[in-house]
Amino acid sequence: MLNLDALKVDSRAEVGATDYVFTVRVDDAPDPCCPQPLVRNGNKPVAYRDLPMHGRHVTIRVERQRYLCRSCGKTRYVAVPHMNETNMMTQRLVEYIITRSMETQFTALSRELGVDEGTVRRIFRRFAKVQLERLNIETPEVMGIDEIHMLSRYRGVITNVKERTLVDLLETRNKPAIIKYLSELKNKERVQVVAMDMWNPYRDAVREILPKARIVVDKFHVVRMANEGMERIRKELRLTLPTKTRLQLKDDRWILLRNKEDLPAFKRMIAETWFDRFPDLKSGYDAKEAFRAIWTAATADEARDRYDKWLDGLDETCQAAFADLITAMCNWREEIFAYFDLRVTNAYTEAINGIARIVNRAGRGYSFEVLRAKMLLNYANHRMVWGGGMAIRRKLGITLPLALGVPYWKLQHPEKMKLHQPRILDENWLSDF
Repeated sequence: MLNLDALKVDSRAEVGATDYVFTVRVDDAPDPCCPQPLVRNGNKPVAYRDLPMHGRHVTIRVERQRYLCRSCGKTRYVAVPHMNETNMMTQRLVEYIITRSMETQFTALSRELGVDEGTVRRIFRRFAKVQLERLNIETPEVMGIDEIHMLSRYRGVITNVKERTLVDLLETRNKPAIIKYLSELKNKERVQVVAMDMWNPYRDAVREILPKARIVVDKFHVVRMANEGMERIRKELRLTLPTKTRLQLKDDRWILLRNKEDLPAFKRMIAETWFDRFPDLKSGYDAKEAFRAIWTAATADEARDRYDKWLDGLDETCQAAFADLITAMCNWREEIFAYFDLRVTNAYTEAINGIARIVNRAGRGYSFEVLRAKMLLNYANHRMVWGGGMAIRRKLGITLPLALGVPYWKLQHPEKMKLHQPRILDENWLSDF
């Protein structure tokens, strides 16, 4: 009934509509500690939690036989197989908690299993501590650096852009923290390229610690500034319009922000209507599209020529609206145009940021240590592979003693993939939990 071979079930009782209580016995006796045999000396009832059954919480009640050694006077108990004495639950329940806690809120798991939330947290923290110590992450050839605002402050995010894996989450993203992290990297000479956004402390830290690495600015941050310049023109124009027209222009702003080639015919007609009425709006839109066209250049020299022509062709209105972009292009010119030599972006790091936000929202109340452990154990040494419109993770280089419970989907050619299959934790290792 319980599928625990060493336990003999004497009875099963239903407690209300939510619980089963199984009474079991263990027939084995402990080995004697002295030449004389042990004698029975009463029972001690002990309750253990087990995996739910039929949607009900399960308690296993064991009448543990107590024995007395007449030679030395010591009391001994029968060992209960399949049980984790530290947490007063079955070994398989500990394994289940570890697996499910990687992807489920602690409170939800606590309600599902009928165990205290503190127990779930304690098991996860012990597991995470052991696993993080075993985690061996290679220094990336192409590193991504970014930040994410979580738990009331900015956190540093380090990724392997080439292999699409998470490298680390830092408690803060300031310059001393980045310098400290880069200084402690093993095989720093492996880092050839570092992708980042336009934040000077990142650039200063990389130049100081990794002077041979080339820095490339994520092109999407640069192109986004062109959209912001276009928006600045639109917002200034709105201030001069009557209420009805102002609201119409607000509703149509997404048409102006979309790429020209992505606009269907009827939306192009709407855009042309605005452009006929307001020439400055057309100038801003054309400047935005012309700047986007720079990124289709085949070489860095061609891109520089296109940018210089773009800058020379701006009228006074566009020069004021795109001032922030022009300044950024001046201050980060080398790093921005490095994209055309390296063809590297920081898109994967941005994707990891999105996943971290989801994990943070799902587990409201997580500490940074728990959030970092969940992210590293799920996405460090696990590559994101795209197929069929969905993402799975492929194990790279290291074997963890537990499958992390993340669902994966069939690709077009799954026989070519080495998927991370679920495995059972070693029982001796689990006994520490």
